[in-house]
Amino acid sequence: MADTTRDRILEAAYRTLVRRGYHETSMKDIAEEAGVAPGLAHYY
Repeated sequence: MADTTRDRILEAAYRTLVRRGYHETSMKDIAEEAGVAPGLAHYY
């Protein structure tokens, strides 16, 4: 389980990229998967 916001975003990115592929994944998708605002995902 993720301990920090950064870890949550990285784990969400991994899951989303595996599921959707590089070309079909957006930062919005990753942010939604991580449960954070899109701007926060960009920040990290």
